[in-house]
Amino acid sequence: MFVGVFSFAQSLGVDADKPLVDGVIDAKEYGYTKDFGRLTLHFRRTSDTLFIGVVGKTAGWVAVGLDSLRMDSALIFMGFVKDEEAQFKSQVGSGHTHKDSDAEIAGSVLSSAMKEEGGNTVLEVELKSAPYISKDQKELQVIYAMGAADVFTQQHTMRGSMKVPLS
Repeated sequence: MFVGVFSFAQSLGVDADKPLVDGVIDAKEYGYTKDFGRLTLHFRRTSDTLFIGVVGKTAGWVAVGLDSLRMDSALIFMGFVKDEEAQFKSQVGSGHTHKDSDAEIAGSVLSSAMKEEGGNTVLEVELKSAPYISKDQKELQVIYAMGAADVFTQQHTMRGSMKVPLS
């Protein structure tokens, strides 16, 4: 299992272009990408929207969390595809587990899409940026994880955290 904290020189600025939230990630859709080998994160933001893409080399679940470098208190967006049907939840980390988020966090999700194909699970989520990025904020704290099963409760097989510089 991989565990780590990463920081990068590349930054996530405000852009006018919006990716298509369809469960398919094109190489030019996102302005900020970080590949961790078995899992890749993609980010793009506009003046009022944050787009996140996750591609995991798994037939199970993938997740991305914001506002913490640990699972505890992170705002988590996770999902999997089972029987060709997407299963998506917004969660809040609580210790070493998670539970359903409140209506405010769930309401910040504008759209989501998932696909599973070729041994990869893809999650794309479009969020209102205001709950996650304030005017003078310098970085976005992110956690990421994936698991091997199509359930929300199975422990991760890979996890990590990173800070995304904002410009």
